[in-house]
Amino acid sequence: MQYVLKGPLNTKVYCDPASANARLVFKKMRVQFVPTPAEANLLWLRRGYSRALNNLLPHQSINHLPGERTLIDKDALARALNKFALDPTALKTSSSDFFPKTFCLSTRGEIQRFEAFYQGKNTKVPWIVKPADLSQGEGVRIFDQPKELRSWLNAHSANRQLRPEDSGFIVQRYLTRPLLLDDRKSELRIYFLVLSLSPLRVLLCNEGTVRLNTLPFKLEDWNNPLVHITNVYQQKKHADYDPSVVLKWSFSDLESNLCERGKANPGFIQRVLMPKLKTILEQVLRATQQTITRQPKQGHCFALFGADIILDDQLNPWLTEVQKGPGLSLDDPVKRDVLPAMLAESLVLAEAARLKTLHPQTVLSLDNFEWVINDETAMNSANAHDTP
Repeated sequence: MQYVLKGPLNTKVYCDPASANARLVFKKMRVQFVPTPAEANLLWLRRGYSRALNNLLPHQSINHLPGERTLIDKDALARALNKFALDPTALKTSSSDFFPKTFCLSTRGEIQRFEAFYQGKNTKVPWIVKPADLSQGEGVRIFDQPKELRSWLNAHSANRQLRPEDSGFIVQRYLTRPLLLDDRKSELRIYFLVLSLSPLRVLLCNEGTVRLNTLPFKLEDWNNPLVHITNVYQQKKHADYDPSVVLKWSFSDLESNLCERGKANPGFIQRVLMPKLKTILEQVLRATQQTITRQPKQGHCFALFGADIILDDQLNPWLTEVQKGPGLSLDDPVKRDVLPAMLAESLVLAEAARLKTLHPQTVLSLDNFEWVINDETAMNSANAHDTP
């Protein structure tokens, strides 16, 4: 099924002050910016969106979903995937094939379950501890010594009893054999668009970015983010950061490197990796579907997300987390090549979905996205079968 959108985007857009990078892209499109949310057809917000969701007007759309926390909170995402894994009939592949072994640590019982698992046979495996609701690598710690991990767990358990309202944590098996690029640990940032909730329609951007660490990878020096935390913010704020080191590659850079090393053939990204990424995203969206498809009282919702993927040394993709408002700054040439076209097409698609002009009888050339889930197609097929 193809879709078609023709003509300029004729809509009124409100961007809050925190969305300066998106505004720079949208200025190059044929959109009219308005000074207040009440005047807009489309709201693009980074702050105060919960209130805006509750007060959305029938003719408006917003770049947030009412239930998006299930995707972007690490604790909530782990719970959803772990629960979904108990229903094998719902799976195309087991979540254990793309999501590292993960335990939630919000209650004493959960902490005890992890301790029992850990003490059984996993004391020699490094574990990475992450705050559930923080980003940019903040608060992340890696433990490879049982004594240190038990000490942290005891302190965390005591704090949960005293302050249960504090952020939860997850503990995740650390991937000890990541794909190394120039001997450094690497991670992919992919972008996906939840275009509509009912029917659920999800697309994956066909370009992303590759992030690298500053220092060569080694299974030691666990507290050094320049070795282990693949996050540009963590790299740049470190006292030993070297600004001459390249921290960002394109997908084409990645493929060229893999082909030169004999690890992959030409076309690896499109023919091999992208189908695997679509399968992962479909599993994630199906696992969280009941929550994320909660509708606002009125109006239309869409959202752009980033997912962090680590390739292991066999080129298997592993999902580590999902983020909202995923690094939309245009501060390096790789992102400047990817983000503007992606953001522009996201806006066009979102407006078509709001106006209900995106339907099977029209044609849209998807230059930057590929379908992951299109329940509209499934609904149309079911209706066709039901027609006498």
